[in-house]
Amino acid sequence: MATTDEAPVKRNISGKPSIMKAEVMTVAEIAIRLNVTRRYVRRLITSRRLRATWGMSGEPIIERAEAERYVNAAKAQQRIVIEAYMRASQELEAAMEVAKDFDDFLTDAMTPELSESTRLRAAFDAVYELCKALVDVEALRISIGIDSPVAFARAVVEQAAASMELSADDSGDILALCAWAVDVEPLPPWPLRPDDAVALAGRVLAAYRVAHAREVELDLSSDDGCQNTTESPCASLGHDVEREARRNRRRLVHKGTLLRASDFCQRRGISRRELTRLEQRREIFGVEIAHRAYYPAALADVPRTQRLRLARMCRHFTRDVPGWVRWDTLLFQRGSLGDITAFRALRRGASYRLALVLAESVSEEWRPRW
Repeated sequence: MATTDEAPVKRNISGKPSIMKAEVMTVAEIAIRLNVTRRYVRRLITSRRLRATWGMSGEPIIERAEAERYVNAAKAQQRIVIEAYMRASQELEAAMEVAKDFDDFLTDAMTPELSESTRLRAAFDAVYELCKALVDVEALRISIGIDSPVAFARAVVEQAAASMELSADDSGDILALCAWAVDVEPLPPWPLRPDDAVALAGRVLAAYRVAHAREVELDLSSDDGCQNTTESPCASLGHDVEREARRNRRRLVHKGTLLRASDFCQRRGISRRELTRLEQRREIFGVEIAHRAYYPAALADVPRTQRLRLARMCRHFTRDVPGWVRWDTLLFQRGSLGDITAFRALRRGASYRLALVLAESVSEEWRPRW
């Protein structure tokens, strides 16, 4: 009996060869791999960003090699986006901390019941917080040395005053206030009246905002390895992501969508030790902003009857999956789940099983390849 090494060729109803199933991906499969809706994948096909043929069922299919190339490129871009998002969130958190410290010091400086010396020192500390945020503190500490705190403080103020492009009068007042704070305080003579020092702090805050915005603009226009920022998609992507991150992170924290650990524990009714145990078992996850953990408020509000389902879904994410990717997977609508979120799928049997498959596919994408 004659044999042949050639694989059988399947033919569709038109008589043309059709691609074997193992060699193709469907729209639904690509949607799950990319964590997008099927409608989005169809738009990719319509815009010819993905080349597709028609399957025997009448649905478009994509050659597996072509689909894998696109998915891998998209995942690499996703990693760039997440890294830029995290970088922006760290800067936002640092700016929020500076604003809080400034407000605390300025409140003391504006309190008439306190002594003049205390109010002046508080005004200087408020200004000094802004100055430190504008200079490379670590580089100054290395160049001047930790044994020279007076020289260090003066260098911080001088560099920041130049960066903020203050008027000559305001620069002189800040330097005089700095000299008094590091050399004379709490003794007279006062370099300024307390009310004048408060007004100076207000002008410095306005200049700080302008200088900080200018620095952010320069950071966003840097190419990060791409030489032409006007033509490079890398630079364009970084600019858009950083700007969007700065706009949205403030809303997430201020609206209570993300909670600090203590607030999360109080809302869910658990102790910090219990939270740590749940994290170790991967039944809860947090996101990191400036090396500080925040937790989605939605995870605290899950009814007790659905917490076992939530824990099982969270355990489907491996430790390699970043918190922000888990956040995106659980709390954004998915076409593969019927245009609902994986979080809402906790209430539905069929959708819940699909959500578990989605979590597994995300974990597979983030699994180390070495």
